Amino acid sequence: MKRSVDDLKGNLEESQTASHHTAASMQELAAGAEKQVIMAQKSSEFLEEMTQGVTKIAEASAAVSEASDQTANEAVQGKEKIQEAIQQIHTIDSSVQHAASVIHQLKERSAEINDIMSVISGIAAQTNLLALNAAIEAARAGEHGKGFAVVAAEVRKLAEQSNQSAEQVARLIQHIQQETSQAVAFIQSGTADVKNGILLANEAENVFNRIADASTYVHEQIQQTAASAQQIAAGSTQVLHAVSDMTAFANQSAASSSSISTASVRQLQSLQTIDQTAEFLSGLVEELGSVTEKLARQA
Repeated sequence: MKRSVDDLKGNLEESQTASHHTAASMQELAAGAEKQVIMAQKSSEFLEEMTQGVTKIAEASAAVSEASDQTANEAVQGKEKIQEAIQQIHTIDSSVQHAASVIHQLKERSAEINDIMSVISGIAAQTNLLALNAAIEAARAGEHGKGFAVVAAEVRKLAEQSNQSAEQVARLIQHIQQETSQAVAFIQSGTADVKNGILLANEAENVFNRIADASTYVHEQIQQTAASAQQIAAGSTQVLHAVSDMTAFANQSAASSSSISTASVRQLQSLQTIDQTAEFLSGLVEELGSVTEKLARQA
């Protein structure tokens, strides 16, 4: 019986040692589970903040995408306006060229008229000279030349008036030619300005083309960024749900580990109680053995 008790004590000691190790391991496991819970909670908070940030980025990207779309449309409209302006400038240039041609023809016609007036002035001078000669001949003829002298005087008077009129017309033609020359100079200057305007308008059109191309490219990139941000936001939400599930599982694991650790401690306490009982039984067995030996010797 004592041997059985000793065997029981040995088994109890081994069980206590194993229970100590189990309790220690479960306590470490419970502590690790609590750390996992804390880390999971922090990860959940971080992911939640990140999800909110990504969501804001997605919303901002959508707003920027809308703004870039509007910018691209305005750039296209600006390009169309520039093309209309270029067309109008070309129309103005054609009108200016036509006006220059008309004024140049007017200048040529004025020169022709001036030449004609020079001929008229020459004829008037010759007529005046002929009238003067006729008056001289009429004076020589005496009474017979008086009537002819009157006619010669009238012819001379008309010749002088024609010459004066021709001179006035010549002066007017000269003024017209001067003003025409100034108009030609102004038109030439205006033509140069129109050509510069066409060059500037073409440059502006090229700039608007580049702006439109850049706006289109930026709009496409922003759309891709917005789509990626939305995908990231959706993925972050899924990860957040997964981390929440992991946190719940970690809480369950921590609770289970704590329960197992408590049970291990209780088991260890029970084993210690059994060990104490075994010690007590061992003492009783020894006393019983001593009493039995005494009784055997007395017999």
